[in-house]
Amino acid sequence: VLCTRAAEVNAVTRRALGVLEQLCRSQADALNASQLRQVAARIVGVPDARPIVAPGRQLLCDADMKINGKPYHAWLLSDRLVYAASKGKAQLVYKGEFDLANQTLIRNYVDTKTASNAFELVRIADQSSAVCVTSGPAAKRVWMTAITGAIKDHMRAAVRARQAAANDSAGADAANGPPSPKKSKSARVCEYCRVAPPVCKVMFSDGRAPLRACQACTDILNAHS
Repeated sequence: VLCTRAAEVNAVTRRALGVLEQLCRSQADALNASQLRQVAARIVGVPDARPIVAPGRQLLCDADMKINGKPYHAWLLSDRLVYAASKGKAQLVYKGEFDLANQTLIRNYVDTKTASNAFELVRIADQSSAVCVTSGPAAKRVWMTAITGAIKDHMRAAVRARQAAANDSAGADAANGPPSPKKSKSARVCEYCRVAPPVCKVMFSDGRAPLRACQACTDILNAHS
């Protein structure tokens, strides 16, 4: 009898914790959506295809900074960094963004006479870059840590999606018989950015197969881990 009651209490506790977790998540989503709407209200000229408010998106931080020598206000969202120029006291004009979803890399920028406490963002597609100057060493650490974390999250999500697709494909091939042998293109490019040549294998502690990565993606995956 005691075992039965204990099991019932545990079941009720689990259900209550599940409801509480869902409630907290809903409140967090509502608060974050409100923050994003406030950001969107301050910026004019945002492309219709790139709205600020989107399901699942989070506002991580924002601050004034210089990007390639020009003053902007920047917002770090969970999947992009958006920056805008001042227009009046409260309005800002959209000037551009960096897509962090497997499209951008970050690297440290060594202090110079014209730029200190800075980091560099590099677009993978065309290797164009921007030097972002923050207000000080502490701000630089905050931004680099947050951006690195966001990039790593997207990299890992992309890898999981590709592995799931590969597993599905392998299952289909097994059902249809052995495939004809051919050289894999993925072995010649980084399995994260799909651009640069791989230089090493990234190992996973959870038993997943190692993946070949370029040096820049390897550095990001290893940073702040």
